[in-house]
Amino acid sequence: SEITRSSNPAEVGRQFINAPPNTANLWTTYDLPMGFQVGGGLSYVDYRYGNTTNTNRVPAYTRYDLAAAWAP
Repeated sequence: SEITRSSNPAEVGRQFINAPPNTANLWTTYDLPMGFQVGGGLSYVDYRYGNTTNTNRVPAYTRYDLAAAWAP
């Protein structure tokens, strides 16, 4: 993302708030006997800025998720 016009000249050419340049997601599920299902995945979120002048940077992180389901 890029701010192309603003009433604040310090914002022009900077990135939008909370708009990471890269993200990735991977998720899978497995069907088990008797209607059970398990799954898991991960989500990667690249660094992003907390303000429009890009002076407050939030670091990148990876989140891991698990799931379980049952359908009788």
